[in-house]
Amino acid sequence: MVKGWNEAEIRKIIHDFIETYKNDGYPAYTIEPHKQAENLYRLTFPQDIHPLLFTFLVNLLAYPFDLDFKNRPIVISGQTTLTSDFAGIDSSLLGKKAILYIPENDQDHDVVYMQTEAGINLANSFNDLKWRRVDNSRLSNKVKELIRGK
Repeated sequence: MVKGWNEAEIRKIIHDFIETYKNDGYPAYTIEPHKQAENLYRLTFPQDIHPLLFTFLVNLLAYPFDLDFKNRPIVISGQTTLTSDFAGIDSSLLGKKAILYIPENDQDHDVVYMQTEAGINLANSFNDLKWRRVDNSRLSNKVKELIRGK
């Protein structure tokens, strides 16, 4: 789910994302935006998407290349089922559901957080591209509202 961009902006971000990673050797995927309300979209992946690319997409939706994200609230929540393709994930979490999001008060612009259905909090920094446990979920109320559909 993505809240804050209009349709033209969402399509530009998707296009830029696909162009950026098209020659990186990942399995084929498509991204389809579905308008839910004004400036609220649900993105789906009919052919699935590699977990690392999904992590990059969550980040790019918050911090796109050529769009001003500083003067408006952008909220992203990505739902997934954990597989061994999530580097650094403990095997006890495989098959569990999780949400990916940008941490509250993010200043780095290069980290994505995850909260599993088991309540375990993880972070993936683009410096090492591996999920690691963190103590604080940094899950904002806006992300919680997006998850609940408000």
